[in-house]
Amino acid sequence: MASLTPDNVLAVFVSISLNCCGENAGDDFKNAIDFTGNDALNDQTYTNIKYPLVCCKFNPQINFVDPECPRGFTITNSNINRGCKVELEEAFSQYSYIVVIALTSGSVLQMVILSFAVFKIRSIRDKPTSVED
Repeated sequence: MASLTPDNVLAVFVSISLNCCGENAGDDFKNAIDFTGNDALNDQTYTNIKYPLVCCKFNPQINFVDPECPRGFTITNSNINRGCKVELEEAFSQYSYIVVIALTSGSVLQMVILSFAVFKIRSIRDKPTSVED
């Protein structure tokens, strides 16, 4: 979390929100060029760590659930066995039906409004007019 580029901010948000680590799992960082083994959070620097700090489990206040996590990542205090790719796929599939229903409902509503407008225009146009001499 030391360098917060737009890509890193997105990765941090996804990792913490979905409780995941890396694309497939924490092992993605073992040979990663961009991960140096150093990271920082709340003015504290962690050196020689195996995984980025976002792989630790966080509470809603964005504090470590287990303060020992950065020094010793385990299955219970981190998400090193949960990849973000699977978590993102599950999140999208879980909520995609809501998007489909909302879009379909919006389209149906537009068709009803359009039909009503056409009906009103035709009824006004077809109304007999009186011609006064």
